[in-house]
Amino acid sequence: MDLCIGIDVSKAHLDLALMNASGAVLGTERITNESKAIRALLKRWHKQFGVTKANALFCLEPTGHYGYLLVEELMRAGLPTWLAHPLDIKHSIGSTRGKNDGSMPSALPIMPVGTTTKPDCWGLVLCA
Repeated sequence: MDLCIGIDVSKAHLDLALMNASGAVLGTERITNESKAIRALLKRWHKQFGVTKANALFCLEPTGHYGYLLVEELMRAGLPTWLAHPLDIKHSIGSTRGKNDGSMPSALPIMPVGTTTKPDCWGLVLCA
């Protein structure tokens, strides 16, 4: 995959960060956790960054029902989606205690899992 999109899911919104294969963050965005907003972002990032099912992996922590709508929209669009195990995310970022001053998008800690670890049997990969 050339692009990795890390997504932090909450009830009200989604924080997304887009990273290329060399580790450069190309874009970050916060959107509402609604179908219309998700579809608009996918369309916009397809045009702006060339995000397609052939070159991107969407990576998120399974947070229960708050992520269902997002996963449904990603599947509808045929985009590869990885539900990363929370411990893998935690271990991939190391110690961050006291280091997040609010300037780092909350989706960034999810991204190293998608960029450095190959999805396998413990990471559910959903590909439509």
